[in-house]
Amino acid sequence: MIRKILIDYWEDLNDDNRRHLVELMDRDEMDKKDYEEIIEQLKPMGLSNARIQEIDDLLKPHVPR
Repeated sequence: MIRKILIDYWEDLNDDNRRHLVELMDRDEMDKKDYEEIIEQLKPMGLSNARIQEIDDLLKPHVPR
């Protein structure tokens, strides 16, 4: 599921950021710490704040409370 969400933003990233994103996408599950790490890792990848918010909104329902 994480892969499906993040792959939509693949075209917005450069090669180095894509490699790192693959590591994040390989996770089948995530806890709150993983979720926070993913969002923090996306910030310096050159995505706009609006794009990061879109990803955040998509990932948030998959984070255990």
